[in-house]
This record gives sequence, C-alpha cells and structure tokens, in this order.
Amino acid sequence: MSMDTCNTALGLRNHLQFLQTCPGDDLERLILNLELCSHLPVLFLEALNEDDRITCYWAALICYSVTGSTQVPREMQFKVVLANRNGEDCLVSAGTGSGKTLPIALNALLDDPSAHLVTLVLSPLKRLQVTQENDFNSQYGIPTVVINEDTPRDDVWWSENIWDSKNGSLGHARLLIVTVEQLFKSREGHFPRLALLVRNLWFQRHITRVIVDEAHNIHTAGLSHYGLDAFCPAWGRLDELKAILSHRVHWVFLSATFPPHIRATVEKKLLQPGYTAIHPRVLIFVDKKELACRIAAHLDSCLPSEHQDKGIVRHYHCQMSQKYLQVAHEAFTTPEGNCRIMVATSGQSVGVDFPDVKIHLCIPRGTVAMLRTVMGLISVFKNSSLGSLPLLPHLPLLSKCLKHGPRNIYRPKKERWPLKCHLNEWLKREHSVDRDRSVRPPDLILSSSQRDTLVRADPKTVRSAQEITALLNESAEWAAEWSAKVFEVITHFENENACISQRKRKRK
Repeated sequence: MSMDTCNTALGLRNHLQFLQTCPGDDLERLILNLELCSHLPVLFLEALNEDDRITCYWAALICYSVTGSTQVPREMQFKVVLANRNGEDCLVSAGTGSGKTLPIALNALLDDPSAHLVTLVLSPLKRLQVTQENDFNSQYGIPTVVINEDTPRDDVWWSENIWDSKNGSLGHARLLIVTVEQLFKSREGHFPRLALLVRNLWFQRHITRVIVDEAHNIHTAGLSHYGLDAFCPAWGRLDELKAILSHRVHWVFLSATFPPHIRATVEKKLLQPGYTAIHPRVLIFVDKKELACRIAAHLDSCLPSEHQDKGIVRHYHCQMSQKYLQVAHEAFTTPEGNCRIMVATSGQSVGVDFPDVKIHLCIPRGTVAMLRTVMGLISVFKNSSLGSLPLLPHLPLLSKCLKHGPRNIYRPKKERWPLKCHLNEWLKREHSVDRDRSVRPPDLILSSSQRDTLVRADPKTVRSAQEITALLNESAEWAAEWSAKVFEVITHFENENACISQRKRKRK
C-alpha cells in the first residue's frame, strides 16, 4: 500500500475503534451535534427498531468520517447495510451512479476487525475493477486487491495480500474484486489459484459476504440463449459457489437491469426465501397536469396486471382533492408507502424533501420553476454519492422522450395463442420429415422468438412470403425453403379465423 493509503487506514481505524465503543445514546448525540439529521432519511430511521437504528447511525457516522464530511448514506444504502447485518440476502435494482458502491464499503467497515473477514466482489469489467480498487483503497481505506487473469502469480504476492498457506493466515486485503472466471475450473481443466482457495475450508471461514455487481450477467451471459452456448458460463455457475460456501455468507446482487425474467433467474438460482428487494423511488416532474395524468396512466399500464391500479404509480397536481394529495404524498414519502413512481407538476418541487428519490425527469419551463425544482432536489442529492456529480446533465428532457412516432399495431391478443399453436404444430410436422433433422433442430427452421414475432405482427404487414422474410430478417436461402410454407400456415389460420367469426355473426 502507498503511504497515503496507510495514513488513511490508520486514521480510519482510530475512528472505527471510537465508534465501535460508543453507546447508542452517544451515537445519537453525535449525530445531533454534527447536524446530520437534516441530511438523513428521518422518517425511515424513526420507523426502525432500536438495534437497526443504532446500526444506521453507526454507518452514517463512518460514512461521514471516511468521506471527509461530504457524504451520508441514503435510505436505499441503509437498507442494503441492514439486510446484510440482519443476515439476509439482498437484491438492489438501481441505476448507474445511484450509489450502489457505498453499501459495499460500509458493510466492510462495519465488520469486526478482530474477526479478519473478507468480502468478495464479483465484477465483470477490468476497467471497472481498477476504478473500484482505487476508490476502496484511497477513499474508504479498505485494503483491496483485484484478482483476474493479469494478477501476479508469485507466492510472495499471494501470501502478503490474500492467503499465507504456510501459516494458514489471511493477507492484508479485506476486499477482493474478482472476475467470475477465477472461481471455476478453466476450459483447459485447471483451477485458478482463487478457485482453490474458496474451496479451502480454512479460507472459507473468513468469507463473510459475496457482492455480485452487474448481476444481470447471471442470465444474459451465464445461460444459453437462442440455441447458442452461454457467452460466459461461469456467471451461470454461481449457484455452485453458493453451495460450496457457508450458509452464513450473505449475498448482495446489484444491477440497473432486473426485468422480471432476469430477476426470476437470480431468484431461482441464488436468492434465499425472504430476501430483501430494494428499488429506489422515481420522481418525474412535468409542466402540464394532463401530461402528468397520461404518463402515470401509461406507466401503470406497463406493470404486470396483478400490480396495476394499486397505487404503485400516482399522479400529483393542484386540481386533485386535498385528501388525495395527502394520501399520495404519504404513499410516496413514508418508508411503508406503496407508491414507487410519482408523476407531479411543479407544485411538488416547492419545499418538499423526498427520501431515496432515484430519477428526476423534465426541466420546468420558467426560470423560477427551474430554481424551485433544483433547490427542492438539492436536499436529495446533497451529501449523497451523487453529490459530486453535475446536476443538470443528468436531467433528460421528458419532451424528447415523448416524441414517438405512430403507435405500433399488433395482432389482437386473443388470436396470438391459436396462431402460435398452428405454427408449433406445423414446425413439428416439418421437422419430423426433414432430411437434416439429425443436425438441424426445429429452432433453426423457425426459432421461438421468430414465432413470437409472427404472432404479434399486424396481419396487414404479413401479406406475402417476401414480407415474412423481411419481418424475420432472414436470408434468401431460408426464404427459398421456408417462407412460402410459413405464409401458407398463417393464411390458413386467417381463413379459418374469418370463417369462425362469420359463423358467430350469423348466430347473433
């Protein structure tokens, strides 16, 4: 470590030793004396039990100390810390730059130094690993090293930093940023050095948590898709690592990309029942009441049917009743509130503090409205991990987002499943008589995604074999063999469907 890093670590140890011995009342008084209450999510903290609240005070003071009195955690970051301290797995869905790195540092700093605990951070990109290593070492004073294919292989480096196999003791590093390939056997059949260590029972005892950064790679890179092999199979084998490690090891999954199918993969393979899911609230400012209603209605319609009309998305403007405004405001600002997305006019920006707001869209028209909005947001961004970022470049204009072309037209939903059944039956018949069926699976004739495209397409856009080829972006070779047959299946379905509709009309 450099001299600056050593000095930072020494000063940090002194702070930690002092804070670790402070009673809860002293921590609270210290919070008040430092005037941190105005920067903390007070409503969230008041709703916690005493132990969790003391943990949050401890985390806030440590954060305030190691960042040179510039940052305190936000609600989302407190939730990650509490989930870890309470022995729960955690899934965090939050965008880039939202402060997902800070809880990693806080959890490591909250560990008992005498326990000699190690945190594994699985990170996919070398450039990101270098940045994280520098941040953890210099800003937070946590001894951190990167382990990837470029890591030194000599025994001295590994003994000093990771594990001294002769003495059976840890090196100085307490946070290891690694690529997932370092945890499993290589294609050549060799175990990397770290892969052997995580299977060493003595080393395992020191692993306290695993942080999976960019966790969507478990699905996108770790699983096979469209008949192709997985891009990076090691991401899909993290459940094997979890089976190897102790049940006392806590897992945290971080990503900005957790749509339902990716989240389902992570839940199935790696998350314990009852895990903590964290998704910061979203606040959207607009300058017209009608636009607020339209956006809220559209976003609500995008939710799964079981979550629609449940108040998860709400609009807020001055023409609503006082009772509704009060209910909507409480649902959005209180920790137990169910409103996750608020679409509001500029009235919401005047003198109101929103805890844990993640996204803000649309710059108001006038200068006064602009200043009100920005000043209202200062309380959100101040002393947060976003506080050092320029504000305005991160506020995209909503008007640009709404300039869409004509709406796409699709086949009626009631017709899609019957048509897909027709296509599946046809594909099964064709494959059974295909001379190349031993080497050509059905998906190479017409893949599942192509069938989905066909059943969703507007019938008016599928009027010839050539249009089918263009819709599926297929080759001339494929078109010569299959496009006419696929078009025949769709035409037969259309005629059959028309006859059924005609008979129904006659009965009426």
